[in-house]
Amino acid sequence: MQNSFDQLPEILDARALKTFLGISQSGTYNLMHRKDFPTLHIGNRLMVTKSCLQDWIRSHTDQCLQD
Repeated sequence: MQNSFDQLPEILDARALKTFLGISQSGTYNLMHRKDFPTLHIGNRLMVTKSCLQDWIRSHTDQCLQD
């Protein structure tokens, strides 16, 4: 598991996202197929950029947790 967000690669595949978030493989793919999740599709591969992931997490975090 990654120790910090800063250590993540600039583009995460499903496996890296699963490991970082500590969720199941099916949970990862469910997340990556959500319309509001910034998934990058390249061929059959699903990925997300680190910056888009960070923005998505911020936008989906309760306001009380952002302060």
